[in-house]
Amino acid sequence: MVVDREKRRVFTGVHATRKVCLRVPLFLLYGLLLYLPPVRRIAGGRDQGCNGEACDI
Repeated sequence: MVVDREKRRVFTGVHATRKVCLRVPLFLLYGLLLYLPPVRRIAGGRDQGCNGEACDI
């Protein structure tokens, strides 16, 4: 789970992984690949943000 405080958004799953990878130079290419729908589908991407009760504490 990644929280973007500037935009007040929560990212989970593949979308959170993509956000982290884009910040780490070693994983930049992997982060860019996660923008492609076929790659995102294989990696298990769904809608970004909290899904159902997944973010409830």
